[in-house]
Amino acid sequence: MTIEDNRLTISGKRSFETVGDKNGYHRKEIFEGSFTRTMLLPDSADADAVTATSKEGILEVRIPTLAAALPRKVKVDITDITNQAD
Repeated sequence: MTIEDNRLTISGKRSFETVGDKNGYHRKEIFEGSFTRTMLLPDSADADAVTATSKEGILEVRIPTLAAALPRKVKVDITDITNQAD
């Protein structure tokens, strides 16, 4: 897995052992071979804090958001114009 110019690239190779019975039949239902996937990350992604884990064949990639890009609360002062004199 690499990150360069806001692009996350995941590449790897899938391979499986052939499972057969005594008659020589086998069945394979999953693609085998090399793969590459590239995704464009948003500007709000914190590329330095990306983490990845693999468990039981499932890859989990976590891409946190930069603190500056998180929503923030803004106080709004409201003036009641119904009580003002003309």
